[in-house]
Amino acid sequence: MARTGKMTAFGRLFIALLILVPAAYFGASYLNGEDGVANLKQMINGEETTTTTVVLEENNCEDRILELTEEKEQLEELLKAKDRELEALREQLQD
Repeated sequence: MARTGKMTAFGRLFIALLILVPAAYFGASYLNGEDGVANLKQMINGEETTTTTVVLEENNCEDRILELTEEKEQLEELLKAKDRELEALREQLQD
């Protein structure tokens, strides 16, 4: 008896995954700005990936805190002004 060469659904799924999973991995690595091939080689060889951390200077942190505090105060003043304007409009509406 001759075989018809039909493939089961699991076989089709397996072949699709063999193609899609690596493509998705390399695509995600590319979008993250990483080298997918180098990451894969490091995983296979068992090497640890080196990550660099950015240490902010204390002055930059303090400056940023001051900027954010000033911005917060400005936004609170704007909110109060908008609340007053809203109240005035509500009073006009009721009259």
